[in-house]
Amino acid sequence: MKAQILNTLRAQAQANLDVAKLNVNLYLNSTTGIGEHPEIAQAIQCQLDVMAVEQGRLDAIALIKESSLEGVFHAPA
Repeated sequence: MKAQILNTLRAQAQANLDVAKLNVNLYLNSTTGIGEHPEIAQAIQCQLDVMAVEQGRLDAIALIKESSLEGVFHAPA
C-alpha cells in the first residue's frame, strides 16, 4: 500500500510538472500563448513556481524511497 501511495503521488507530481513545462514552452514559442497573456513574464514565473514545487515533491518522494526515511512512515510494532 505504501508503494502504491508513493507511486500515485509521484505520477501526480510528474504530470503537474509536465503540464507546467508544456505551458512555458507554449508561452515562449507560440504567438497565441503570448497574445492570451500580455504579462508573459508573470505567466512564465507562475509556471516556474509550479515546476519548483512539483520537482521538490519528486525529490522528496525519491528520498523517501531511497533512504532510511521510509521508517518514518511505519508505526512502531
